[in-house]
Amino acid sequence: MKAEVEEEISLDLDDVLIDGMDLYAILRVARNASPAELKRAYRRRALLYHPDLNREAGELYKRTIAEEMQKLNRAKEILFDPARREVYDGLLETIEKGS
Repeated sequence: MKAEVEEEISLDLDDVLIDGMDLYAILRVARNASPAELKRAYRRRALLYHPDLNREAGELYKRTIAEEMQKLNRAKEILFDPARREVYDGLLETIEKGS
């Protein structure tokens, strides 16, 4: 028998809201979005900000592109993993109830 090791997932407030936006807002999807919808939204948003597609951009815009890609990648990292997404949703609910 193979013993399953459950990894502890820890997220903090900085993971829940990035620049005042939750990760669903960054991807521009509903909170009940399916995994397929999350992937489509990520790809659509990433195309807008991908550095290879914006080589001609000025320096200020390049910084904005890099910042947006970091946000998108963080959203992908958390929301594409079902266990992390569950923890994230719980933290988001806790924050909203406290507001």
